Amino acid sequence: MKSVIPNLSYTCSAAGTIVALCFGMCSSAAAVDFLPFAPHELSGSEPESIVLQDFDGNQSADAAVTMYSGGAGEVSFRFNNGEGAFPEDGNLPLDNFGARGLAAGFFDSDSAADLAITNGVSGSSEVWIHAGNGDGTFSDGSSVNAGNFPVAIDSGDLNGDTFTDLAVANNNDNANVVSILLGDGNGAFPAVRQISLSPPFLSNDITIAEFNGDNHPDLAVANNTGVQIFLGTGNGNFTEGSSIGDSLVYAVAAGDLNGDALMDIFAAKADGKILFSRGNGDGSFQIPQYFDAVSPANTTIDMAVVDVDLNETPDVVITDQATDRIAVLAGTGEGTLQSPEFYPVGNEPVTLADGKLNSDDYPDVAVACRNAGDTPSLSVLLQKIPDHRGDVNRDGTVDLSDAVLTLQMLAGLDTSPAVHRSADVDNDLKIALEELVYILQIVSG
Repeated sequence: MKSVIPNLSYTCSAAGTIVALCFGMCSSAAAVDFLPFAPHELSGSEPESIVLQDFDGNQSADAAVTMYSGGAGEVSFRFNNGEGAFPEDGNLPLDNFGARGLAAGFFDSDSAADLAITNGVSGSSEVWIHAGNGDGTFSDGSSVNAGNFPVAIDSGDLNGDTFTDLAVANNNDNANVVSILLGDGNGAFPAVRQISLSPPFLSNDITIAEFNGDNHPDLAVANNTGVQIFLGTGNGNFTEGSSIGDSLVYAVAAGDLNGDALMDIFAAKADGKILFSRGNGDGSFQIPQYFDAVSPANTTIDMAVVDVDLNETPDVVITDQATDRIAVLAGTGEGTLQSPEFYPVGNEPVTLADGKLNSDDYPDVAVACRNAGDTPSLSVLLQKIPDHRGDVNRDGTVDLSDAVLTLQMLAGLDTSPAVHRSADVDNDLKIALEELVYILQIVSG
């Protein structure tokens, strides 16, 4: 959840001149396709949140899913073998603990990923911290008081001390707070601050991003009345900012949809629409636009903002419980989203995350599915890799215009079309003479 995978900027060199492959934002959305999903059983029941992180030290993203399990929860793991298969499983039992929100990070001084888990049982106020051992196992953990009914959590450095902190969304009429847990770099969170919400609202999701250009992390909180922005002061304190929307929102994320280098807001609404609000760069946002996405839901909808097709523009991936699918709404680069394309997953998709799950360069998607009455599962969707070799200007064909653009790049001339990395022919991350020869061979037949 809540991540944007950057498109790395590759370069090519001709006669000492370095030319970037991407000259701005791609304005066209590329076709996305996934291999049929691979299901993997999860332990426990009632999945709530998912994160992708390397927990066992093999340099591949594993999946961790909180399982509410009627208030006696656990964390269920599937361990990635490096090629997008998850043959090994594991679990972290929790003692009478309704696991809901989940964040992974490096909370202490070692290189093993740690977990922060919210106890989402009404009346609880606990966030539990479990230090990773680096082999897929975790310590018994310790708890931190994070306000009544903590349900969602995100991690980041909120006070500029280089240590990972936690931001927690509380969902309780009597709490009316967002809790900030400041880390000490040794795995503990001794300083807890709370932001009072006025007017009070019930929070469902939280994400950390930077909205006003001061290089201090800010917060966006999804709630029963829309999205509330809190602007960070750089020392772990926050001031209340803009309110966006006017109805129930389940999930919130940030990304730059229109290519102006300013963070915008995306939110998944209960009616199945995507709320999009363009950022002004000063912490304020424009009147929201709404995009049809999935079927209305009376349970949680989850979403991620990620450049799925690697065209330098974020896309939206969202769960559709009513049809057992996920939807991908491709960004156009001009501040709009295309109509959704749907991909089957397991029964009742609840929560999803994006990441690179195999050895290629394309983002994949992992979805935790409830499968009511049966065993919950993890659906892994690996992208089919399109063949764009030689298609330097990304118009869908290899022709003389690609040869001309390649020559311009080799000559160091200024060019405006965006160049996609998969136009590379020999996997050296350059557009050079090899690509020109390939193009001319294709054109000549």
